[in-house]
Amino acid sequence: MKTKVFADGFEGHVERSLERAQRRENGERLEPERIITFADPLDMLECLTPNASGSVRSRGRSGSASQRSQRNWVAIEAQSPAT
Repeated sequence: MKTKVFADGFEGHVERSLERAQRRENGERLEPERIITFADPLDMLECLTPNASGSVRSRGRSGSASQRSQRNWVAIEAQSPAT
């Protein structure tokens, strides 16, 4: 099971939920996943290990909020142990 971490708050959660509901309605089989959503990227950083938070911070602050959130998720997923 994949674990996905987002820092896009309630709006991102709603968007992903609606997309998932549409895919299920269309008969698509969805893989099980665990999603953790933070309201603020700084809240997310407080929960990360020092090693993981250093990787996220090193990516800089350039780009839109959604681009930064996606980069953060990629950095976290890369450091997560395979299940």
